[in-house]
Amino acid sequence: MSGCGVYSVEWDSDSLTESAPPVVEETPRTPPGIPTSHEPPPGIPTGSRGGFVIVTGDDADDMWHCEGSRCGGLYPSLFKAALAKSRSGGKGILAIGANGGQALDSFNSWNSPTHGGPNALVTHVRSAGEIARVDFNRYALVYLPSSERHTIGGLTDQQISALNARQPDLARFVNERGGSLIALTQAEVPGGWGFLPMPLQTHDIPFDVAEPTPALREFSPSLTAFELSHKSFHNVFTGPSGFSGLRVLAYNDEALNPYTGAPVMLGGSSVILTAEDCADGHDNDGDGAVDGQDTDCHVCGNGTVDPGEACDDGNVRDGDGCGAACQLEPRCGNGRVDPGEACDDGNQASGDGCGATCQKENRAPDVTCSDVSVCTDAGVCVANVPASVATATDLDGDAVSWDLHPRGPYAPGTHGVCVTASDGQAQDSCWSQVTVRDCEAPALVCPADFRVECSGQGGAVVSPPPATATDNCGPASVTQPVARALPLGSHTLEYSAVDASGNTATCAPKVTVVDTLSPYLVCPERIVAECTGRNSAYVVPGVATAVDACTPAQVSGPGADWYPLGSNAVRYTARDGSGNESSCTSAIDVVDQTPPVVTLSPPEPLWPVDQQYRTIRLEDCIVVHDQCSGGLTQTGALASISCVSSDEPRGGSEPDVVFVDATTVKVRVDRAATGNGRVYSLHFEVRDTAGNLIRGICPVGVPLERGGAPVVDSGESWRSCRTSGEGLAWKPIPVAE
Repeated sequence: MSGCGVYSVEWDSDSLTESAPPVVEETPRTPPGIPTSHEPPPGIPTGSRGGFVIVTGDDADDMWHCEGSRCGGLYPSLFKAALAKSRSGGKGILAIGANGGQALDSFNSWNSPTHGGPNALVTHVRSAGEIARVDFNRYALVYLPSSERHTIGGLTDQQISALNARQPDLARFVNERGGSLIALTQAEVPGGWGFLPMPLQTHDIPFDVAEPTPALREFSPSLTAFELSHKSFHNVFTGPSGFSGLRVLAYNDEALNPYTGAPVMLGGSSVILTAEDCADGHDNDGDGAVDGQDTDCHVCGNGTVDPGEACDDGNVRDGDGCGAACQLEPRCGNGRVDPGEACDDGNQASGDGCGATCQKENRAPDVTCSDVSVCTDAGVCVANVPASVATATDLDGDAVSWDLHPRGPYAPGTHGVCVTASDGQAQDSCWSQVTVRDCEAPALVCPADFRVECSGQGGAVVSPPPATATDNCGPASVTQPVARALPLGSHTLEYSAVDASGNTATCAPKVTVVDTLSPYLVCPERIVAECTGRNSAYVVPGVATAVDACTPAQVSGPGADWYPLGSNAVRYTARDGSGNESSCTSAIDVVDQTPPVVTLSPPEPLWPVDQQYRTIRLEDCIVVHDQCSGGLTQTGALASISCVSSDEPRGGSEPDVVFVDATTVKVRVDRAATGNGRVYSLHFEVRDTAGNLIRGICPVGVPLERGGAPVVDSGESWRSCRTSGEGLAWKPIPVAE
């Protein structure tokens, strides 16, 4: 029940601090358990020798073994029993080598009240130096986890070696001080179990089934073999004979296992850690006493009244007439402080300072609260109570449990929290003001860097993609850049998000405006130009046009020049400001479609008229000029005389015309005695190199008289042509330049 008078809710957390109820020290202290010159250790208690000891071959602290309330809650029960039966005068648990991982998690779960643990004050010792110096006598229970060979975070070989060097001190802590010891497996470890003086013998063998004995059920009455068994145990104990006063608490019960029946867990409530083998007939520890004669083998609870015992009923329970120290139990209320009593006021009434069991009345813990201001836990809009919210001191050294109302977690704001500390019998409460703040910035998710193609004027209009933000405590406002025109190049976009508490997150992706598109280029149409000389034509090429999506494009192409006959490919190129290029091809066709020009220059009239042949060449009859090839060659054209006709009848037996070659004929110089003379007509053809053809007639006259009237062509009388079999013969003819 809360002492703040408002709520009634049980606190189910392990503890407000990592280890257990804090203890207020009156003077500054070195690490717990390490003696100082100004703080002497507690005195040695009187009474029976020996202490509560559990030694097991089980790595119970490994995952899926006995952590928490597994194994029937055995280990929380053993922790409670070890603390309750300890007579060392020390407080809490000394955990040696619980380094982390599963070893530390299991230890914490066994100490947790959630799983039935005692919630005891814990001191961790891990370095070899600390192990060498720690004072065991300041603690009620010394706890040793499994070796790290079996459990992550367990005892290292170095820690075991340092612990073995403390064997005499640990033996005195148990034997003389009555301190409690719980040690998990050190199977397969060189030097394992070396912290025990007894000649403990083991065999490393895995098995999965274990059976508890009645001696173990003394500490966990409802424990079953099913609960205790798991995969897997790692070793059994094979000696010494009689196990030097250690009782068998559990044994290997796996069928067909070669070590079935061998113990896996040893211990008891009043164990003497001795080097004496209590059943081999030898003086092992050299004290002159053999087996049962050795007081080290006198263990309360073994059913035998050994020297120094007043009784031994086979157990170490109080309240049955023979007490836990094997002494006859005193009667509370007789007015005498008997062993086991803290007081005796002659009655068994409570509330008078000495309780009904002759123990001093319990004093409530003294709790002190502090106001704290904390941030919400990561990712959520609530915070759990910090360990600094309260401290408590229990003057009786009792374990303290905590209760908070309301228990939380707490939303942002200020909360009044009632904190109650209880030792199980009495409690104290105080109020703490817990202020929870949202310190976590929104989670802002920005777009990745991206590129935008230039769309004109050397830039592009960029519309930034949206960003999203989530916040642990509600919506967050996102601010992002607006759409705007950006020039070519890389630019940073700034985004931000702010939550209701003013926490801000920012991000700055990059956008790059790029120009990757080539200009659009249109070539001019094909040009056809007539040859004007030198087998070429002077042409001014057309102009290409270019359009670019981003920047103006520069166009280059052919210049005005003489282009030779034929088809001439001309190439145009456009290049924009980003270096993107495109090209196209057009053509300039230079053609020769103009026939040659023929100028007649008939030869002088033929004289004398002697009926002889005269040779007439076409070259002497015409002058040829070609617009395209003229001036470049003297043989730029081909010519041929196809026929020769006359305006007077043939005469004589000899032919009037003889064809010599393509451009040469012989004509007979003859004419009629009367009339206006004779005209020979040379029918010719001239063809240039392009195949352009021109036809003409060159007249050759035979006058009636020398120096007389000009010869007149009176019309064709006959025509003589080359025979059809010869074809049209051609011969180069000079071309005038």
